[in-house]
Amino acid sequence: MTMLIKYTKLLCLILLVFPVFAESEFGKTYVISIGINSYPLPYGNLRFAASDAEKFADVMNERGFRDDNKQKQGMIFVKPIDVILLSDQNSNDEIFPSKSNILKQLDSVLSKMNENDFVIIFFSGHGTGESLATTTQEGKPEKLELKEILRKLDTKAERYMLLLDACRYTENRVVGFSATIQAGNGLFKSIFYSTSNSGFSEESPKFKQGVYTHYLLEALKGKADTNKNWIISSDEVRDYVSENVKKITDGRQTPQWYQFSTAVQNISYLDSGISWQTIGKSAIIPGFGQWGKEHKVNSLFFFSSFLAGGFYLYTRNNIYERTENEYYLCQNLLLFSSPKVLDAVDLVLFQEAENHRNALIAQARNLELGFDLLAVLYLWNLWDAGFEKQQWFGSNNFNMKIDSGNYKTYSSQYEQRFRITTEWSF
Repeated sequence: MTMLIKYTKLLCLILLVFPVFAESEFGKTYVISIGINSYPLPYGNLRFAASDAEKFADVMNERGFRDDNKQKQGMIFVKPIDVILLSDQNSNDEIFPSKSNILKQLDSVLSKMNENDFVIIFFSGHGTGESLATTTQEGKPEKLELKEILRKLDTKAERYMLLLDACRYTENRVVGFSATIQAGNGLFKSIFYSTSNSGFSEESPKFKQGVYTHYLLEALKGKADTNKNWIISSDEVRDYVSENVKKITDGRQTPQWYQFSTAVQNISYLDSGISWQTIGKSAIIPGFGQWGKEHKVNSLFFFSSFLAGGFYLYTRNNIYERTENEYYLCQNLLLFSSPKVLDAVDLVLFQEAENHRNALIAQARNLELGFDLLAVLYLWNLWDAGFEKQQWFGSNNFNMKIDSGNYKTYSSQYEQRFRITTEWSF
C-alpha cells in the first residue's frame, strides 16, 4: 500500500504543477480588424486594405491563441481570443465596415469585457489627421474620429491598442481634421500610427499589402522577438515596424507611436513547440490531449494502455495484500506455538511463512516494476501530447464504427446490443 500511496502522491503533484505552466496572463483579448478597399470620390480605391484586415485577423487567431472551437475544448489552459472582422469585401450587412457597425461592434465588446481584458483595434483604409475614413454600404463617405473611439474605450477598457494603417494627411475636405486626441488613465493604452502627422501611408505591389501592415504581421509572427522568449511585446512591435517601414520607404513613411503609460503589453505568443493545453488535458486523462489534436490513434493507445496498466496494478496490488495477510497469519500462528518444543506443525508453519515471505518479496518487486512502467508510460503520454506533431499512423489507415441493433435471444425476447468495429490497415 505504501507504494500505491507514493505513486498517487506523485500523480497529484504533476496535476498540480502543470496548470502553473499554463498561460500566466489572465483575461481575454478582443480584436476588431477593419479593412476598406472601395471608397467614393475624391478618395481613390485601395487594393490591399481589406486583405490587410483579413490577414491581421488570421495572424491574431494563430499566434498562441485559440478560435472559438478550440476554446470549447481547451478547458482552463486556453487564453481565449475573440476576433471580429469588418471588411467591405464581405456581403454580410452587419459586418460591413460602416461607422455605425464599427461602433456597434465596439459597444458589444465593451459590454462583455472585464478589467483584465485587452482590446486591439486594427484599421486599414483611408484617413486624415486623427480621423478614419469609412463609408456606408450606399457609398457615402463618413468620418470616424479617433477621439470618439477612445471615449468609448475609456469607459471600460484599461488595456487597449489601436493599430492604424491609414494616411494622416489633413487637407482632404470630405473628412475633416479632428482635434488632438486625449485618453484617460489605464494600465496600457497605445496608438501606433503607420505614418507621422500629415504623412501618407503606402501600399506595396511587391508585398501586396500596406507596407506598415506587412511589417506588423512579420513582427507578430516572430521576427520582432529580439529577446527570444517566444512572446512579442508592444515595445518589440514598435521597434521592428518603425525601423523597417522607415527603411523600405527611404524615410517617406515614419510610423508614430503614442502611449499613455510606460507599461509593456504582450501582443502575440509564438509556437514554442510545446502545447501546455494538450499536456494539461493528458495529465488529467491520458490520451485526452491527443484526441483534441486529432491524433486519435495515439489517444486510443495511451488511454487503453493506461487503463490496462491500471487494472493490472489493481489486481497485482490485491494479490500483494492477500499474500501479505497470509504471511502475517503464519507469523502469528508461529508466535502462539510452544517456544520450547519445535514440532512438525511448527516446521510446516515456518516453511509456509518462508514461502509467503518469498512470494511477498516477488509480488512487491512486480508491483513496483509495474508502477515504474506505468509512470514511464504516463510521462511518454505527456511528451506525446505536447511535442508530437503527427499521429503515428495516417488517419486514413484507421477507422472505428459503432452500431447497434435488436437481437432475438433463445427465450424469443429481443434485447439491444452494441457493436464496435475497428479497421486498421498497414
